[in-house]
Amino acid sequence: MTRPRPIAATIRAGQRFLVPCGTLFGAWTDPETRARIEPVPEGLEMPDPQFDARQGATESLSISMDGTEVCRFEQTWLSIAPEAHLLARVDVHMQEGLLYHAQVLMCFTPDRDGARLDITEQVVWPGGTSLQNYHEEAWKRLFANLSREFEPGSPP
Repeated sequence: MTRPRPIAATIRAGQRFLVPCGTLFGAWTDPETRARIEPVPEGLEMPDPQFDARQGATESLSISMDGTEVCRFEQTWLSIAPEAHLLARVDVHMQEGLLYHAQVLMCFTPDRDGARLDITEQVVWPGGTSLQNYHEEAWKRLFANLSREFEPGSPP
C-alpha cells in the first residue's frame, strides 16, 4: 500500500481594521472575543472553548457534531509580542490521526487611522489532501467576525 504524499502550502490573508493596533491585538487575545470570532463550520460546535493566549500556553479545542467530537485543535503559542505579533503551532487531529500541522504568524501593524492584521500560515496535510480552500475561507470568516466586533453596539 502506498502512503499518500504530504501536501504543503503557504496561505496568506490580511485585512485593515479601523481600530488602533492595541485594540485589535487585545480583541485577538481576549478569550471571550475569541470564542465569538472563531469560524466554526456550519453544523458544528465548539463546546466550552478554553482560550489562553499566553506565550508557552497550549489551547486544546474540540469541534463536535451532535455532541460527538469530530476533531481536536492543539494550538501552542510560541511567541507573543504585544501589539506586534503572535506565533502559534497548530495540530489538528481527527480519529484517523493528524489532519494537518501548521505554523501561523499573525502580524499587527499600525496603518494610517487603524491597524492591519496579516496572517501567514504554513501548513502541511500529511494525508495528501489539500484543504487550502477551506483554510482561506476560514480566515475570511474569522476576519468578518472580527470586523463585527468593532461595529457600534457590539459586545465590549
